[in-house]
Amino acid sequence: MPLDPQDCAEIGNAVHYRESIIKELVKKVSDIQNSRLGEMRIRDLNDELNQLLRTKRKWEDRIRELGGKDYREEGRNFAKQGVQLPGSVSDEDYLYFGEAKNLPKVRELFQKEAPPPPKRTREELLNRVNYKYLGLEDDKDLEEIEARHQEEEEALANKELEAKFFESKRQNV
Repeated sequence: MPLDPQDCAEIGNAVHYRESIIKELVKKVSDIQNSRLGEMRIRDLNDELNQLLRTKRKWEDRIRELGGKDYREEGRNFAKQGVQLPGSVSDEDYLYFGEAKNLPKVRELFQKEAPPPPKRTREELLNRVNYKYLGLEDDKDLEEIEARHQEEEEALANKELEAKFFESKRQNV
């Protein structure tokens, strides 16, 4: 299996690599259920599971890039077996599986109340609005829109001047 999904150019191979990662995930999820493994082994297994989930997401992205099936929803179902800490925002945050949820310091973290979401100021919210947010992919789009707007304003100004000119001619006659 290639280390980088970008090195794979065939959908069939990418799907095969994704499936092999899923088999490994399933095995490790069942292994981490055993409380007799010891704290260090449980921590290591949990780290490996999170790394495998990230790798699986990369392969799923590559499959989509190659024109294959979108496996994201299936991936979310698998990740639901893990639990995030309270206050986690992203689906890609660190997950705790099986006995890792019962480790001493981890259990304390789960018992803490989630911190309130940070308050954003109006300025911070406005700074998040950019060309892409507005549906403009690049500056060329913006330049085209500005040019059209400028032409429309010039045409409107010309019409107003013509109207004033003809009105003054009518009054002079």
